Amino acid sequence: MFKKSVWHSILLITFLGVIVLSVGFYQAISVTTLSNPQPSAQTTMAQTIGDSTAGHSQTSNAFNVLILGDSIAKGTGDEKGKGFSGYLSDYFKNSTSKEIQMDDTGIDGLESKGLLEQLQDSKIKKLITDSDMILVSIGGMI
Repeated sequence: MFKKSVWHSILLITFLGVIVLSVGFYQAISVTTLSNPQPSAQTTMAQTIGDSTAGHSQTSNAFNVLILGDSIAKGTGDEKGKGFSGYLSDYFKNSTSKEIQMDDTGIDGLESKGLLEQLQDSKIKKLITDSDMILVSIGGMI
């Protein structure tokens, strides 16, 4: 009798596990196949990528993005050398109608202490003031 109840318990637990896994699999498939789950704020951003040495456009059709940080921000080690700023600008080109100005100030090996020093530079302060979005990628050592 004891052996029979153990096998029934194992069978019940297995059956419940299969049901939970099936529901999870179904939800994962439905989430990853949605064409446009929610409109994002990024869809109102720009299409043309500017050079960081050019002046910022202050028109209502421009969106200024400043990228501060280390080699990840700069793109060192990336196969295409773009870094996340390059991939982000490519995304904006394909999904927006505004002009985007990307300023990438990434420095290889920069750590948080170096970023704090960099933030004291008047050119960086001006870029910060003019930016609509600021992205930071920095090593944590001081």
